[in-house]
Amino acid sequence: VGDSGARRLVLRLKGGKAAKYYSLLGLEEGEDDPEVIKQAYKKMAMKWHPDRVKEPMKTKAEAKFKEVAEAYEVLSDPQKKAFYDRWGDSGVESARDGGVSPDTQSAGMG
Repeated sequence: VGDSGARRLVLRLKGGKAAKYYSLLGLEEGEDDPEVIKQAYKKMAMKWHPDRVKEPMKTKAEAKFKEVAEAYEVLSDPQKKAFYDRWGDSGVESARDGGVSPDTQSAGMG
């Protein structure tokens, strides 16, 4: 009973949310190559850097730049990436708040 409820929760949490950080960096979902992730980050960071954008777009650029930096922070760290790939945004937030590791989370999912 607990396993099926947990599986439904995983499906609900994933629901395409894992694609957000990948799309922010212009990557295919599930990209694993650290160099590809780093290059994509650099490209998007340059595009959205507030110092490179004219005034009417500066506020939007600042917000986008922060999102890009957050995406890179998660996707460049193997443990955070594992949480994100499995649980989406919720997994990353749980990990930041002292949640359990991906191995612990999947232990009861067998």
